[in-house]
This record gives sequence, structure tokens and C-alpha cells, in this order.
Amino acid sequence: MSNQKFIFLIFLYIFLNNLIGYGQNASSQNYFLKDENYQASKSQLLKLYNEDKADHQTAYYLGRIAMIEKAYDQAVEYFQHASELQQQNSKYHFWLGRAYGVQAMKANIFKKAILAGRVKAEMEKAVELDPENIEARKNLLQFYAMAPGVMGGSEEKALAQADEIKKRNEVEGILALGQIYLMKKNYAEAEKVYLEGLQKNNQYEQLYGMLALTYHRKNEIPKAFETLEKLIAIKPDYMNSYAQIGLLSASTGQQLELGITCLNKYLSLYAKNPEQGQYSKAWAYHQLGIIYEEQGQKDQAKETYQLALESDSDYKPAKKALERIKKNAPNQQK
Repeated sequence: MSNQKFIFLIFLYIFLNNLIGYGQNASSQNYFLKDENYQASKSQLLKLYNEDKADHQTAYYLGRIAMIEKAYDQAVEYFQHASELQQQNSKYHFWLGRAYGVQAMKANIFKKAILAGRVKAEMEKAVELDPENIEARKNLLQFYAMAPGVMGGSEEKALAQADEIKKRNEVEGILALGQIYLMKKNYAEAEKVYLEGLQKNNQYEQLYGMLALTYHRKNEIPKAFETLEKLIAIKPDYMNSYAQIGLLSASTGQQLELGITCLNKYLSLYAKNPEQGQYSKAWAYHQLGIIYEEQGQKDQAKETYQLALESDSDYKPAKKALERIKKNAPNQQK
């Protein structure tokens, strides 16, 4: 495999994964799907759509529902229809681009390349129609920063998007610039950007999270913990910081007791306000299981992985972890 082709494949994988994750709140989506009002709304929307397929808003909302339900091919059809009915709607083009991105993840490599191009085209159209569409600009920034030059990638264009975002929202612009440096593995500049951002606004939670991620990438793990603990001190009710410390502990094998405490705290806060959690209950239990395994508490880990599956029976990481524990159990007994 040529080096250029390898870079192209890596770009497609990372960009499309980032696109799927961007703006997706798994826990709040799960909460929403179980809501009776949501189910009633979906039924009513389908009825309206079947009665009048010329209603672009109905098509759009059905597309949003299809995205939540992970029916991505269906989402593409709804968003295509909505954007055809109202071609000058930036929001419709943005969501069509999002749907193309998630659709591409299950496609073969040749289809991935085609769909990645469609993502770029729809995001560019969304920005053209509404220069204030920051979400579309963020997606374009990711594309320009990560794509090979032959596919339209350009650091200059990525930096231009960061500048445009900053004109509209200073903190979002700082985050966007830092993201470019992170993707380019220029961690020193990313750290500098996030620290300057915190000097201007020390209340913005995401700046702490991205700074902690930067320290993690630099293998400065104590600084990563310290950054997240500062956020907890400033905003003790911000539940996602507890999850981030738990993830940091599970991924590094450091400060394991702190990780357990924080993940349990996250789960208790999640039980009260699931719609505010950026991470699912199953995810939190899985991270706990990883920590228990690191501590050598195999039985506790097994129980925790089972709790993850009780929360979400399709959560693959917990399934794999349980299979691994069961597979290794006979070896431990010998």
C-alpha cells in the first residue's frame, strides 16, 4: 500500500468517526427515545408526512429522529427530501452532510471517499447559505485539517474557518484553533491556545476538557488530572467532568481510587439528570470495570460489566470485556 493511500484511509476513518461523534449526546438520546411524548410525536410526524410529502419541516424532523434511532440510510432520504423542497435552508444541508458522514462509516472504501466528498459539499453549502452556522464551520474545519491535499484538505482553509468561528464566538474559535493543533499533533501550540482561552473565560467547561486531553496526549498525566480537578472545584455540579476523570484514570491506570469515586459520582448525578450527561450509563459502568480489572478485582469488574449490559444490552465494549474475563478464568484457576 502506498503512503498516500494509507494517509487517505486514515483520514477517512478519523474524520468520519469525529463527524459521528460531534454533537451526539448518547445518554440524552437514549433518554429521549424512551420518552412517551417522543413516541407520540414520531407517530404524528409519520402521519403528516404520508398525508403531505411537500412539507419540508416534517421531512427534516423525521430525519432527526432517524439519526437518533441510527437509521442512517433513512435519515439521508429524509434530509435529501427536505433540502430539495427548501434548497436555501442551511440547517437542512448541514444535517444532510451529517447523515452522509455516518452512512459512510458502514460503506466500503470507495463509497467512503464519495460520501466524504458529499459531506464536504453539504457543509460548504450550509456555510454559504448561512455564514453564522458555526456547527457547519466546525465540520468544515475538521475536513480541511485532516483531508489530504488531493481531496481538498488545507491547513490554511482550516485556520480560516477557525478565524471565522472566532469572529462569531470567541471561545468557540479558541476551541476550533486548538483542535487544529491537536489534529496536527502540535501539542505545545494547542496547550498555549487553551491556556490563553481559560485566561479569558475560566467558566467554559470544554476548555478544561480539551486542555486535559492535550496534557494526556503529551503524556503529562498529572497535569491532566489537575486540570479536571480545577473544573470540579469551580463547577462541582458539572457532571461530565467526573466522567472525564474516570476515563483518564481508566485509560492511564493512574489514580484508580479517584477514578472509581468520580465515576460513581457521575452515575449518581446521571440518575437524577440523564439528559445532561454526555456519556451513557453503560459507558460509565464499563470504565469502572476497566479500573477494577486494573486493580485485580476480577469479580467486581465482571459484576460492573454486567451492570453495563443491564443498562444497554447492545453495548459491545462490555460484551467483549465479559468474554475476555470468562475466557481467561480457566487459566487463572490452573
